[in-house]
Amino acid sequence: GKVFSLGVVFAVQEYEAWLIPGLPGFSDRKESLALPPDIAACRDAKGVLKDNLKGGYKPTRHQEPLTGELDLTRVRAANLRSFRRLETTLAELVAACRSGNHVAIPTSPPPDEPA
Repeated sequence: GKVFSLGVVFAVQEYEAWLIPGLPGFSDRKESLALPPDIAACRDAKGVLKDNLKGGYKPTRHQEPLTGELDLTRVRAANLRSFRRLETTLAELVAACRSGNHVAIPTSPPPDEPA
């Protein structure tokens, strides 16, 4: 068989919680919008986008173009744990490809350790 790598990362809360701090022009207007003070703890990021984007927000229509507008420096500055994990996992996958080794991320604990 072929050697391949696999990485699994979950966007804690909602993917949209990564969009809110990363959209230039959107996060800059935080004081005039109904944005939660702690984006990382946002439980209704879709609702925040729906209420604050001109014309509302529909995930199937807006996720792709909004993702294209993301400023990753802003997302990093928001200090979102799940986004940091995404970046770390991607770096580990790239390193594995470059070295010719394969990885599975996250790694499983040894059989004698509890999960």
